[in-house]
Amino acid sequence: MNQKLHPYTLSLLVNLKWLIKRISSLSILDRKIGLFLVQKFPVTKVCLNLGCGAWTPYDSILKDKSKSMINLDATAIALFFHPITGKKIIVNDENIYKIINEYKVTSIVSFHSLPFIHINLPKLLHFCKENGITFSADLSFQKKSNDISPFFFEDQRSFLIEALEKTNSLIYDVSTDDDYKPVHVNQIAAIGRYLIHIE
Repeated sequence: MNQKLHPYTLSLLVNLKWLIKRISSLSILDRKIGLFLVQKFPVTKVCLNLGCGAWTPYDSILKDKSKSMINLDATAIALFFHPITGKKIIVNDENIYKIINEYKVTSIVSFHSLPFIHINLPKLLHFCKENGITFSADLSFQKKSNDISPFFFEDQRSFLIEALEKTNSLIYDVSTDDDYKPVHVNQIAAIGRYLIHIE
């Protein structure tokens, strides 16, 4: 993919500003993600956190449910806030599978990050399903942008939706302030936010 990299991928400052915003006010979405992880995320051996950032209010949930954590981020923020488990790396279609195999990953999570990670996401979802790796994340479908993964808008979003259907993904609509509610893949809107879980 020859997409332009997003500021979240390139700038430590942008990530620190986002951290301050999250600490100052816990969002409704973060509350929903925390509840989602408590209810759906399994106890796992090795959890890979894609786009971990500095801190999230549900880090403790992931840590409690994982025997081992690998926190990946494109900036040095991963190394500073996760000195033992953090790794600075810009994930791509080649190194993601090397990491999964090297560390024998059993679960993958990614929140607030997937649209900024330029990988073949449908392929990764199929890989996880076929290899018994659980995958939990939020998906934010939005308007076209030259620094957002094309799987989150317009034509290529159909490939991602097809992958969700073929992997029997659990899908929850979190586009509004209401409690997250299960939806079928054909109910995914052109613009909206969803939590997914693949077992």
